[in-house]
Amino acid sequence: VRMVSDSLERQNLQIQTLADATDDDVERFQNYGFTSVPPEGSEAIVLAVGGRRDGLVAIAVEDKRCRPKGLSPGDVRLYHRDGKSHITLKENGVIEITGEQLDVSGTTVNLTADELLNIIGKQMKFVGPCEFTEDVTINGKSFSNHIHK
Repeated sequence: VRMVSDSLERQNLQIQTLADATDDDVERFQNYGFTSVPPEGSEAIVLAVGGRRDGLVAIAVEDKRCRPKGLSPGDVRLYHRDGKSHITLKENGVIEITGEQLDVSGTTVNLTADELLNIIGKQMKFVGPCEFTEDVTINGKSFSNHIHK
């Protein structure tokens, strides 16, 4: 892959096909719900529709230079080429999300745990009003039942 045009209805690639041949406007088919922009130097599998070289379509594109390795059988990973962010679906319903920064936004955001919700960090910051509908324990002491004399 030499160049990617991501502004069209279907992504187009410029690819090197033969030792000295370059093909432009090669349509890249992607699976529904998933899209990516492959970096220059990625490899593509192309088909010549009807056996015609003027009808090339890319059906798979990969950059083996940055593909994550060492996953367990059955694991699925969505990743960025810089290696700093990824989502991994693992065995037994485990989902790992890793990144330099994780932004979650919405009109309402709900985190629900049937048993335990752990939030671990060097520092926590809450901006805006907070409402607790149950007692809060601070340094082992009940906030609701603690009385200052």
